[in-house]
Amino acid sequence: MIGSISHRFGVSMPFIVLVLLSSWAANPTLCDQPLHQQAPSNYGVDISWPIQHGKVSINFPWLLHNADPHNPIPEEYKDMPIQPLGDRQKKYDEFMQGCYDHHKEAAHMCDETEQGRFNQCLTQPPQMTNYTELGFRKIRAPEAVFNLIKEFWETNKHLEKSENLEKGYTFINYWETDTTMVSVDDSNLTGAGPELRQAIYDMALEVIEEWTGQRSTPTSLYGIRIYKSGAILAPHVDRLPLVSSMIINVDQDVDEDWPLEVYGHDGKAYNVTMKPGDLVLYESHSIIHGRPFPLKGRFFANIFIHFEPAQPKTVQAAAQEGDFKALKDALKDDPLLVHFKDENWWQASHEAARGGHNEILAFLAFKGANMNSVTKTNETVLDVALSFYDAEHPVVNLIRSLGGARFSDINTEEDVDKSYNEL
Repeated sequence: MIGSISHRFGVSMPFIVLVLLSSWAANPTLCDQPLHQQAPSNYGVDISWPIQHGKVSINFPWLLHNADPHNPIPEEYKDMPIQPLGDRQKKYDEFMQGCYDHHKEAAHMCDETEQGRFNQCLTQPPQMTNYTELGFRKIRAPEAVFNLIKEFWETNKHLEKSENLEKGYTFINYWETDTTMVSVDDSNLTGAGPELRQAIYDMALEVIEEWTGQRSTPTSLYGIRIYKSGAILAPHVDRLPLVSSMIINVDQDVDEDWPLEVYGHDGKAYNVTMKPGDLVLYESHSIIHGRPFPLKGRFFANIFIHFEPAQPKTVQAAAQEGDFKALKDALKDDPLLVHFKDENWWQASHEAARGGHNEILAFLAFKGANMNSVTKTNETVLDVALSFYDAEHPVVNLIRSLGGARFSDINTEEDVDKSYNEL
């Protein structure tokens, strides 16, 4: 379910109605409607802001060919979606002129950044692997993680520093309204540093893994970033390895909601409103997201936490850690991995012996593992076990019962050759 999400509507008819359903937050009946029961939207990219191309639609509802379908459609408007938001091209042109004026002789950098943003929004999403149906979801942040961040914010919010963005950076109109930071990495701030960062990661990890269904690893934690009055955040997708992400609104002082505009995997635009403690999950590598309408208020403070899917465990790592599920999944996909050797010729069976995991050793033997396969240093599975455990240890007894022997006791050339020549 997607709760408290405002959804934009645009339909091809004489008068286009754009409805911002921010009132859903107070109406759980509507909030809890499944997606297929919510009214569809025809609102896509290049309407609110240039996203994949340098222009937005100028096909206004009041133009003659839209007001009266009997009028022919001029060539320049064919295949151009309806523009329900007014003259957004003018707003964008003013935005870019501000960048040009600020950078003067380096104004070309504004265009270069924009071209990169267009290209990335156009080409990156189709190439990405997606992990959820719609690509985003809004929930409340777990109380523990929000309280941790909030305490840091309240202690240090009076010590914000300018973000100092690079020249020509057009994702934020910093030439018009400064963005500042109260960074969890700023060692001059009370409570900041690696311990705080890791605590936030640890608490957020469970949320991201439950949502995506993927084992994940952290890639970036940024913020707390403070947007000020008039701020615009150009719609974009994040660069890899920022894949599965979350935004937590830490604090705000606004005159009206400042929605996060996201484009779901269905290609439609949604406005997601946020209050302090709200958390938006989004697949930032493929979901276009931004805030193309100016912030009306004093400030809006967010923290951004990013993850990527963890690389699958090797069979050796799974066996050594006793991760039976990961091992079974790997061998289900490729049964020959039971014989796979790493750079030191260790197989999963050697690692299971080192870890003392009887259940895994029995499973590997059932799958065809050779208990007498040797490492580069001429250690069989039994040799490895005896390096860590005494001769009467259960894992040692199990290996012997499975036909395992010490390398010194392998008697025939045939046995030695077999142990060396496995996959």
